[in-house]
Amino acid sequence: MHAVEPPNDDTRLSPSPPSELAPSKVAEWAALSRAERALVTPAALTRWAGDLDDDDYRLTDIARLERGRQRSLQTLRDGIELTDLEFAFVRLLQRHEGRVVRLDELVRTLWEDARQASPRELWDRHGPYARHVRHLYNIASVVRTKLEIDPLRPQHIATIRSVGYRWYSAPPSRDDGEDYAARYEDARAARYEIRGIRGELPPPRDPSGRFGPGPSHPDYAAIDAPVTRRRSSKGHPTDDDD
Repeated sequence: MHAVEPPNDDTRLSPSPPSELAPSKVAEWAALSRAERALVTPAALTRWAGDLDDDDYRLTDIARLERGRQRSLQTLRDGIELTDLEFAFVRLLQRHEGRVVRLDELVRTLWEDARQASPRELWDRHGPYARHVRHLYNIASVVRTKLEIDPLRPQHIATIRSVGYRWYSAPPSRDDGEDYAARYEDARAARYEIRGIRGELPPPRDPSGRFGPGPSHPDYAAIDAPVTRRRSSKGHPTDDDD
């Protein structure tokens, strides 16, 4: 279990870098501001970079993530505990704050058996990984219940319908710099792309207006047959009636 602890208010600056810091990061540490050094604590390094290689993160990113975590804890419940999977879900969203983490990326990261799956397999509603997507929906619901002050009006974990989830450190406001209209259009484009991956889009038409082979039907052949109108069920005449 992982406890969500309140931020540490002791911001006294250590004169030397933390012992947990890799030697290759010492020069990067020296370039940090005083406020950023106060955020890059041993606990923060373990929390955000414990499973990463030295080249996979920057200390400025660690400071940014930790600052967001401390800000978000002011509007989250105190004294809650998360399971390993729930903690990994929240941490992944927080690491990618500022963009939507799509369902296929979450499934591929959280479940080892999905690491080598193709996008088509991950997005298949009835495929072998559909159970992980359903489990993911349950995880998001449980995490909201644990973290959010009001789970019915979540302020931090936003659901982007049929696409994924997005983390916000602070509740939305008019001056938060977020372009919500652009986010809406991006979500629409993503849903259209996902339908294409699933093979749910109609195949393209050829210059004559007939349907040609589509991505989900590689052997689809256009049917060249005349289209005629028939008498309606109410007996109204049609064009092919004499």
